[in-house]
Amino acid sequence: MEHTHQLMAIGWIGLSFGSCTGPPVTGGNYRLPEKDLREIRAVVSARPDIRQPILEIVADRPDHARVETGRNYRRGDTYNEFYVAKHWGHWQIASPIEQATIVITVD
Repeated sequence: MEHTHQLMAIGWIGLSFGSCTGPPVTGGNYRLPEKDLREIRAVVSARPDIRQPILEIVADRPDHARVETGRNYRRGDTYNEFYVAKHWGHWQIASPIEQATIVITVD
């Protein structure tokens, strides 16, 4: 399912300064160990239908995180958002892969 997100120009400018190429941002209520982050990266990179690179991994529990991939800082950029979960000691994708495109609107 494709969604279109609308951002105000000021919000877009702030987002563009905060989104640099580099390692994914990690955060959330729980800090995942590097081993888990590596496994999540491997799961995501093995899926050709998921845009690269990983932009953000946000863990809300030790076994559950939201992942954002692709590009999300310029008009027309498309990114994916989905959840991963750790089952029986291994990370896997646990939700549909949502796709969104950045659209700028000014009132």
